[in-house]
Amino acid sequence: KKNLKLKITENVNLKILIGDAKIKIKEIPKNVEYWFLDGFNPKKNPEMWNNQIFNLISEKSSTECKLSTFSSARIVKDGLKLANFKYIDIEKGFGNKRHMIKAQKN
Repeated sequence: KKNLKLKITENVNLKILIGDAKIKIKEIPKNVEYWFLDGFNPKKNPEMWNNQIFNLISEKSSTECKLSTFSSARIVKDGLKLANFKYIDIEKGFGNKRHMIKAQKN
């Protein structure tokens, strides 16, 4: 499956990865500054929400990386902590979503 790439501004590029997260994340160069994860509910998509994925994300992240996701499941919050994300907050969600997670490496 083909990824989507969009140049938002001179300094901001958006890349939407489509496919198996374990494979797609490995394609990304290091020093990602921001992740937005939309992997649906962990019960419906357990392949997206596991420690292997969280560790891959952490390895590809800059030291100041920020992350947000529509999921507010405990497994996501705990997985991000184990992958060295700090300042993990559950905040008011977007639209009809009650909660979402925001996290930061440092």
